[in-house]
Amino acid sequence: MTRTPPGSPSEANSRWPAAGNSTTLAADAGVAEREQQLAESQTEVVADLLEKVVASLDLTPEQREELGPSIRRHLSLVEDDTPDV
Repeated sequence: MTRTPPGSPSEANSRWPAAGNSTTLAADAGVAEREQQLAESQTEVVADLLEKVVASLDLTPEQREELGPSIRRHLSLVEDDTPDV
């Protein structure tokens, strides 16, 4: 087995990520940030839709009181059914 002399370029390269790895990490971070932005945007669209639907139903105060827990319960079921990517 050949040993790499201390201070040689190949020894230094083994301690630091390659430039390609840094580029990949930066690209992955950009993708993750964009996914987060899309998720937030989709959440706003769904919330706006639900508010408009509820407003059009003319619910009683008792029905409105039940609405929040019902929506949370159904959303949690959707989240449980969503496959991990």
